[in-house]
Amino acid sequence: MTENYQKYYIVVSIVYVALGLVLLILPETSLRIVAYALAGILIFWGFPRLFRYCTAKTVDFGRMDLVIGLSAVLLGAFIIFAPEFLMNAMPLALGVYMLLDALMKLQNAIDLYRLRKNPWAWALGMAGVLLAMGLLLIWDPFSKEEPWRVRLIGICLVVQGVINLFVNIWMGKAAKEAEKGYGLPEVKKNGID
Repeated sequence: MTENYQKYYIVVSIVYVALGLVLLILPETSLRIVAYALAGILIFWGFPRLFRYCTAKTVDFGRMDLVIGLSAVLLGAFIIFAPEFLMNAMPLALGVYMLLDALMKLQNAIDLYRLRKNPWAWALGMAGVLLAMGLLLIWDPFSKEEPWRVRLIGICLVVQGVINLFVNIWMGKAAKEAEKGYGLPEVKKNGID
């Protein structure tokens, strides 16, 4: 785990917590603001990719600037003109994302266990929490009560941000120790000690 990746993950975790707190404190207006902000980010992020694709002097196989840029701009424009779509799709999308994140935390827990690091059980428990919250969002019990639905999304984002922060710190410490050779289990190659 590189330090740049770890710093990026910490910033993303803090953004999750901050966004979740905004949704908790201002549930009536914040989801629409989030929808417009996301639309702006998508458009702002997509246009440079379209421009780069259209002005490139060489063909770069594997770069998907046209597809990514056009998709981002179109999705951003769609959200501006139909923010209700995002507001209705957010519980399902975030729920699926949290299920995938729970699987990643499960892998982190298994990696920590294999490295014989103590927080593996905590990471496993946190994967379970993310799994439960993802399923709750997919179920969407507050679909008819918008302020409570927004609060639930806010709570889930705060919890996800905190869990990501802790697991990221544990994995970063384990990676640094592994690089130095501390606390690694014996590794067998081809069945030979």
